Amino acid sequence: TNTACASGQDSFDAAAIQTCDSVTVNVRLDPPSISLVKTVMPSSGVCGVDDVDSLEVLVGGSVRYCYVVTAGGSPDLNRPVYDVSLEDDNGTPGDTADDFPVPLSGLTEISGNGGANDLAAGATATGVSGVILISSPQQRDNIAVVTGSDPEGGAPLVADDTARVTAALRPSGISLAKTAMPEGGTCGVDDFENLFVTTTNPNVVYCYYVRANGTPGTYDPVFNVSLVDDMGTPGDPADDQTITLSPLSNLDGGGTDNDLQAGATATGQSTAVTVP
Repeated sequence: TNTACASGQDSFDAAAIQTCDSVTVNVRLDPPSISLVKTVMPSSGVCGVDDVDSLEVLVGGSVRYCYVVTAGGSPDLNRPVYDVSLEDDNGTPGDTADDFPVPLSGLTEISGNGGANDLAAGATATGVSGVILISSPQQRDNIAVVTGSDPEGGAPLVADDTARVTAALRPSGISLAKTAMPEGGTCGVDDFENLFVTTTNPNVVYCYYVRANGTPGTYDPVFNVSLVDDMGTPGDPADDQTITLSPLSNLDGGGTDNDLQAGATATGQSTAVTVP
């Protein structure tokens, strides 16, 4: 409150005269603000060390999200933010059923309501989600929203941020099992890993079982599958046999049935070969 007084002297009897007036200036802190930074890391990581804005993982892997909430300004200039809370949409913005709240560390009691959920201007609170399993190939933008209130009322304070997870299928390996059987036999019935033949019946047929490792939806298929047998003469390609495998399919869009889905097995057999 600032008071000013004007004084003087009466011209008639020289008496002193005075009049005063005051003005009051109310100083208030500037409005509060709030911001959010959200990042993602492998589930074994440490926030502030291993977290990034966008992360690539393999299907079947897991991640955790990191959150940093800051009240803008400084305690000398800005009001605090009351009733701070953080909600994550779990990567499904159209489905609130799987949203989850995120506990924040660094909140304090300023408002006097006993909730210890306030944030002083210039202060920061942090949080980390639980482990989230990535179960399918996808690109998922996961959004978190932080809300708070101004001690002097008005519209809620809101901020959001997004972290992206891109999940890819695991690369599939390929395995081969080769067996042998007498000519005239049936693969899967008469074939063995070790076969004895006689000089009177030296002809054999080889059986082949090619498998793409893993399971569909978790592992990539194997493209351009082919099989060549050196027929026991690795130094002589002239007698090599190219083996036809079935069933293969067209998965890469190349127009040829030479691909194998993860978890699938293709089989084939050679023509009869005389064992020397």
